[in-house]
Amino acid sequence: MSIIFPANTSTAITAVSTGTGGNRYSTTSTGLFAGTSIVHVFTASGFFTATQSLSVSYLVVAGGGGGAGSSDGGGRAGGGGAGGFRTGTFAATASTTYTITVGSGGTAGITYTGTAGKGQNSSISGSGITTVTATGGGRGGNDSNTGGNGGSGGGSPYCNQASGAGNEGGYTPVEGYSGGTGTPTNGGGGGGAGAVGNSNGSGGIGQVSSITGTSTYYAGGGAGAKWSSGSPNSGGLGGGGNSITGSGTAESGTVNTGGGGGAGAVLSAGGAGGSGIVILSYVSTASSTTTLANNTVFTTGTNTWIYNTATTRWLSSGEQTQVYTVSPTLLQDQPTSSTGYFDFPEGTTAQRPVNPIVGFIRFNTDIGYLEFYSSALVWSTIYPQIT
Repeated sequence: MSIIFPANTSTAITAVSTGTGGNRYSTTSTGLFAGTSIVHVFTASGFFTATQSLSVSYLVVAGGGGGAGSSDGGGRAGGGGAGGFRTGTFAATASTTYTITVGSGGTAGITYTGTAGKGQNSSISGSGITTVTATGGGRGGNDSNTGGNGGSGGGSPYCNQASGAGNEGGYTPVEGYSGGTGTPTNGGGGGGAGAVGNSNGSGGIGQVSSITGTSTYYAGGGAGAKWSSGSPNSGGLGGGGNSITGSGTAESGTVNTGGGGGAGAVLSAGGAGGSGIVILSYVSTASSTTTLANNTVFTTGTNTWIYNTATTRWLSSGEQTQVYTVSPTLLQDQPTSSTGYFDFPEGTTAQRPVNPIVGFIRFNTDIGYLEFYSSALVWSTIYPQIT
């Protein structure tokens, strides 16, 4: 059997809660920081509460724009622009709650005369900080509509319609790029967070972030539609949707990447934009070492211990009265090779326990000998052997 006491030490490791909200986890990957970091991933709107002051790095990606639908002329509609991509840091204050908004993707263009939807903004806002906003991606253009402006712009069709401009928020560095210009053979690809949409129909590439501990692309532009049949054009790396060359519906942008929707062809519908995402990360302070003060209290189960700096030991708060139940109740055959000593409780005759139990043993300072409480229910002196 064994009885485990708190460690005989002058320091303690104390758990520290750093923040709540979203899908919270820790990573030992390098990510943005050396060592362990804490990551909060928001795939839907919510709240982040800092339980201590923190320097927080962020990735904010808005919803991507919807891809346009095409006419019966064979296609060449524009792909949806990617949602805006923004990174940076802010100083979170202890006990402050911040509002996290995750933008939805823009609606798909159903017909060649219909208008695709712009993606919705994503943001971080709260007391004491400047609101961080990423702008929703611009819609893809078709026979009746230009490519829309947005975080990244929507691609234009081949019918003298303009492509959409990127970086609508006017940020430095830019949050995204313009959509591509349509040609006789392809609709323009939607702009991405990393490049302009292509005139060959492919979507602009997104940008990569390692904030989660894994390098991941976000905010790719949607593909523009093809004039002829064959393999569809590809959306930009970072969740951009592919176009379609036959009947049906083009590919939507990937959810929680901010990818733009692909464009449809031959009276087919475009794809919806992918929803955005917000990710927060900071250096882990999951534990801290503190110096113990005198009378520091430590509780385990029903036992309470008090730290004494003079002896650097933990003492039971019920030192004189606490009764311990030990299992097994019978201890025997416990050999020891110690050459030290065993310290018996001591006191005067008047200080004997009020309600002794048979077998109690103590040193009586009045008589100078050990004594024990015998089966005769009296205290009996243990005299040294006389030789």
